[in-house]
Amino acid sequence: MSTGLHQVIPSASYLEEAFLRWVLTPAAERGIVAHVRSQHPVTVNERTYRLDYLISGESLQLAVELDGFTFHSDRGAFTYDRLRQNDLAARG
Repeated sequence: MSTGLHQVIPSASYLEEAFLRWVLTPAAERGIVAHVRSQHPVTVNERTYRLDYLISGESLQLAVELDGFTFHSDRGAFTYDRLRQNDLAARG
């Protein structure tokens, strides 16, 4: 059995490890490791956010955000997440 991506790509939470183990590992080839950046900083209008994962190819970038209950469970967090999402979407 091959090593799962959760064993070679860093994760900061159980939810991130679950994403690597049960979503990314079955969906991608092992060569994707070189294209995955965890906790990648992105600055938008002088605000810096950290993406859970950035997957970069030659012509496409994919931001992966995992919103677990621990950090996204109240109205303030919900509002911040929407503002953050809008900033990141506007940046492309």
